[in-house]
Amino acid sequence: MTGIWSEAGGSERAKATPARRALIVAHGQPSDPDPAEAALARLAERVAAELPAAWQVEAATLAAPGALEAALARAGSGSAPLLIYPMFIADGWFTQVNLPARLRAAGMVIVQSGAGLGDDPTRNDRPAGAPANGDGIVRGEGGVTLPCGGGRDLGAAAAAAVLRAPEGHDGTSVAGRAVPKGPAADGQKRIAAAADGPEPAQPAAAGLDDAAASRANHGMRDVQILPPFGLDPGILPLALQGLRAALADHGLRAAEMGLIVAAHGSFKSPAPAAVARRLARAIIAELPFAEMRTAFIDQAPRIADFAGGLPAPALCLPLFAAAGGHVEDDLPAALAEAGFSGHILAPLGLAEGAPGLVAAALLAASGREYLGL
Repeated sequence: MTGIWSEAGGSERAKATPARRALIVAHGQPSDPDPAEAALARLAERVAAELPAAWQVEAATLAAPGALEAALARAGSGSAPLLIYPMFIADGWFTQVNLPARLRAAGMVIVQSGAGLGDDPTRNDRPAGAPANGDGIVRGEGGVTLPCGGGRDLGAAAAAAVLRAPEGHDGTSVAGRAVPKGPAADGQKRIAAAADGPEPAQPAAAGLDDAAASRANHGMRDVQILPPFGLDPGILPLALQGLRAALADHGLRAAEMGLIVAAHGSFKSPAPAAVARRLARAIIAELPFAEMRTAFIDQAPRIADFAGGLPAPALCLPLFAAAGGHVEDDLPAALAEAGFSGHILAPLGLAEGAPGLVAAALLAASGREYLGL
């Protein structure tokens, strides 16, 4: 059943509409790519079920050889840019450098991008009294806003410069190109509170302009990269929904138990950890757990060292975009090593509301609003 959507202030059920195309891209599992590829295809089917009937939704993992190029071929060309949706938690190397480079190598032209800025480490939204690394006991704090990404295509070299910059982008320029100030910019904002300024007009999608037509005649197609899954403001309601359901299922109260937000992290970039910590602070502002911690697989503090000693019973929220070796093997092993005996939720990318969140982002990028079922 298709979700309700609206255009120009109205709302209605699915109707005949100009075809739009989308491609959901995830990292995948390099050691065993087929199961992850199949799982992403199932997600694409669920996302398509939330959209008007004319939408075509493809899927590809970067780890499966040739999968991205095959999906681009299936998507074909159209009057509007192909929407690329990164099923990633953070805006890091894969979304900033690897994915754009592979798209260009396949003959794509990135006309608008929500990737390429990453996290803004100059933000100081740590609660007063919290440790410098953002972990430990953190209690409720209002006004936490998740970023949405944004910005024009910076190119691989400029994106790499942003990734390397120790202080993050400065809101002026990188490699000679203008960069919006702050983590929210350029038309991808679906929550007004996350906006740094007025939302610019959506690019026209009724037909190809002269430049786009020329590119198409030379075998080049326009694509628009959206912000990754983990930077969508809807991640917070999605996480809260799962946590409240778990509390109700087990007859528990947040004020009497602990929560650990478990994420991948990175030993190269602060962006993935910043996403996890910001989400954790936003959660505890809504659900007053007795104690909340964030810990990681690929950086300190590691889950095995940091998940023990939480007020029992405890919940673990895996901040991952998909299942796979980290969720199915590494996370349970690390929790067991820490002596964690609480309840482990499904990763956020597998949450019941995840397809609707992706569909809402696609509709917003196409100038329509997703209103749910």
